[in-house]
Amino acid sequence: MKAMSVSAPTLVASGVSPQAPRIRRILLAAEGTGTARAADLVATLAAGLAAEAILVETARPLRAEEILERSRDALADLIVIASSPGSGYGLLESLLAGAGCPVLIVPDTPEARGLGRILCPTDFSHPASAALAWSRRLACAFASHLTLLHVLEWFPEEASHGTTSVSEHHVDLAAELRARVRSGLVGADWVGLESELLVASGRPHVEILRTAREDGSCLIALGAHGLRRTDRLLPGSTVYHVALESLCPVLVVGPRAEEPHAAKGAEP
Repeated sequence: MKAMSVSAPTLVASGVSPQAPRIRRILLAAEGTGTARAADLVATLAAGLAAEAILVETARPLRAEEILERSRDALADLIVIASSPGSGYGLLESLLAGAGCPVLIVPDTPEARGLGRILCPTDFSHPASAALAWSRRLACAFASHLTLLHVLEWFPEEASHGTTSVSEHHVDLAAELRARVRSGLVGADWVGLESELLVASGRPHVEILRTAREDGSCLIALGAHGLRRTDRLLPGSTVYHVALESLCPVLVVGPRAEEPHAAKGAEP
């Protein structure tokens, strides 16, 4: 389902969302065929953010516990892992559940390059607002085009049950988005940022991946819900599909990483 563009007015900071994080240390877990692309992206991030890049490299498959321990010891603000076709999801799941910072998954694809265009799906929840704070921080540092995407869940079978048409939903939702933007509920000052809002309908992960392809996104940033150690990311979840199927890097902000570490501070 094609997305509809909504003109985004300048946003006024309201303090609703987490502050833009300060990224000082980036931990790269180097294992897998996509390590070179991940290393290139880490070098770009470190240079643009004046951050320190820390490499964890072993000849054997990396364990989540090892990466998490090194991340805690280094006070890392971001964990970067390289993914490849067939790479296990268990590692990613464990990292997202236990990490105190976001996890960036870099696939071994040609699309894993640069940071010129960032896509941030949002449902206006707290995790989504946290992902937006990270997106804004990166967009400011790299002069990226920032696209917010809200997906209205709609399935073809619903059309036969007298539900409101997709076009009517689009119109109503676009109006609601404008109102939320104007009231500052996305919680960030976008002055000087090239940005837009898109509204789409369909299955969230399908629309996120489609929009990323059509928009030429260099990075997808999204918040994750319910990633406690006692939970599991279900195979049908949005995060599961986007993290495993995206051709561009995916930044996932889990519940434990929603706000920057207090000791590390935040950008004003």
